[in-house]
Amino acid sequence: MTPYIHKRLFLITALLLKGILCSFTIFAQEDDPAITEQTSPDEFIDEEAAANKDDETIEQESPLDPEVYQQALINKARLESLITSLESSRPAEIDSTELVRAYADLAHILSDLDQYDKALEAFDLALQTTRMRTGLNSPEQLPILQSMLNTYEKQGELQALESTSHLAFHISRRSFNAGDQRRINALVQLGRWQMKSARENSGSVFDTSPLELASLYRTEIELLENADDIPDKNIQLSQLYLGDAAAKLETAKLIFERPLSAYRTTSQRTIRSQVCRQVPTPDGRVVRVCETVETPDTDYFLQPSNMKYGEIQRNLRETRDSIMTAFELLQTDGNIELRDLLLAQVDVLTNDYNTFVSENSQ
Repeated sequence: MTPYIHKRLFLITALLLKGILCSFTIFAQEDDPAITEQTSPDEFIDEEAAANKDDETIEQESPLDPEVYQQALINKARLESLITSLESSRPAEIDSTELVRAYADLAHILSDLDQYDKALEAFDLALQTTRMRTGLNSPEQLPILQSMLNTYEKQGELQALESTSHLAFHISRRSFNAGDQRRINALVQLGRWQMKSARENSGSVFDTSPLELASLYRTEIELLENADDIPDKNIQLSQLYLGDAAAKLETAKLIFERPLSAYRTTSQRTIRSQVCRQVPTPDGRVVRVCETVETPDTDYFLQPSNMKYGEIQRNLRETRDSIMTAFELLQTDGNIELRDLLLAQVDVLTNDYNTFVSENSQ
């Protein structure tokens, strides 16, 4: 092992041990209500001025060079004419391959012209035509779906990005064997949009998509580990383990934000018990007198906290294990460029893990 790897192993192990030694405690009481920060009038004025300045900049910018714009319009008209001609042919005479290409080329031009909705309509026509020609699960759909994803990204359509990347992964899983880089890339892309959606779009602490994503990663890990050895198998496994770690860490963060009231307890708030005592009577005898009393049940208050704490600890432990496994796999030979990229992801995930643990531990 090279000195570089030795040094990096020491760094990663030290960072992870720091996270392991943190004491992570969740108290039974609910969190205090959030305190809303007040913004001064001057800050509102500054933000409004900045927004107006941005609007002016946008108005001054031209999306395309005039010559490029005119050429795009000419190409658009030519493709629309070609599509009309192809669609008017007899069904048996339609060249579906050429029609798909024309739809896709038109969609790219419309996207360049910032006509995203029309571009997506053209991409969808290309997709449907491809499906009719090659089948619902054909990998020939993947380039079209990728173009649609790029367009949705420009629009910021998180829900469409998530659903379309789901379809791309579904097709990749049916088309390529476990360990095929195209299949892994499709899952990584799906994970990217699912995680982004969980953080920014839904805003719900009850979102289960990161946990579902982790399940997909674990399935792929199991399939690849049981498959025959292939080139760069360890590199590919490390990608999957890092994806699993990121999903588990995001799950732990969402659970941490959940209120304790979300965790139902089987215990009652109070328990009834009989308390007996010896009481002397006026005639000198002693009798045993019992009465039923209610006392607080400690399990009622501790059980939700224990359940929440247990879920967080389990996801953090699995996060830590997946990061360490990925790092160990990256010590073998393989694609150097990809390995360095994944080692950088190890650093980012390790720091994210330790930050979360240290900031929320007692």
